[in-house]
Amino acid sequence: KETGSVQRAFLGVRFTMLTPQIARENNVSSNTGAYVLNQADAVVAESPAARAGIKPGDVIVKINNTQLTTARPLDSIVGRFSVGDTISLQILRDGKTSTVRATLSQVP
Repeated sequence: KETGSVQRAFLGVRFTMLTPQIARENNVSSNTGAYVLNQADAVVAESPAARAGIKPGDVIVKINNTQLTTARPLDSIVGRFSVGDTISLQILRDGKTSTVRATLSQVP
């Protein structure tokens, strides 16, 4: 659809990609993935991430079966999708893995 502007897909989280050191510092059991910062504003209110139930301190491990790593960071993978696409996110919370779905919106 022609809009006359570039529409970038938006998930709505502030994160850092995990390394073994960052995982240790934040007491996270995974060494890979996108660590949603453990602060109140890390999940944007009313964003696709918020609607999917993602919380500060979660680790997003995979998007649509693509493992997130420092070489394949969350923003790069989300950028492959379009506004309106629904993606599957595997998250790690309190040592347990679950899968949620989020429909990407336009960057506000």
